[in-house]
Amino acid sequence: MILETLLLAAVLMPIDARPDSAPAWSSPSTDTVRQWIVSRMEPVMIGENDSSIVPAGLARVVRGARVIGLGESAHHKHELQQLRFQLTRELVRRHGMRAVAMETGYADALLLERWLSDPSVSEPDLSAALPYAGDGEQEEIRAALRWLKRYNDRQPAGSRVRFIGIDMSNGGGALRPPLERAWGYLD
Repeated sequence: MILETLLLAAVLMPIDARPDSAPAWSSPSTDTVRQWIVSRMEPVMIGENDSSIVPAGLARVVRGARVIGLGESAHHKHELQQLRFQLTRELVRRHGMRAVAMETGYADALLLERWLSDPSVSEPDLSAALPYAGDGEQEEIRAALRWLKRYNDRQPAGSRVRFIGIDMSNGGGALRPPLERAWGYLD
């Protein structure tokens, strides 16, 4: 059953990197921006099962990308979590995505990475592994991680999807370790 239709607008805006002496950039009118967004929107059907319909334009947007960000406008919203999971699954299955970076602690994610990448490791306590804001209690996140585990278990070691925490670890820490791991993967 389809829960709801969301419109996905892939907005790729150039960054104005001219020196201060260059003429100022003037922002387009609201109507121009609205028309540009409307001309690029594609419907995304969100379902409770594996029957989501991801737009054909997704392949065009992600082609050649090394980093793809799937954010959220609000935490703990079922439809947004469902959409992110379905897009992640599509990117892994059909577009070769091989790393998932989540807004969770770097050290905390190491436990999940071991479980997700090693078929012999049993599921950890997800609530303890994802302590921020109750993320480990969210069924959508649990379902996404369990799907990723099943996917990885069927893949050769070199083709498994990596899992990276990009925040400071629970209780504090430095941002450098997760960034070095992410940049190392990209290299």
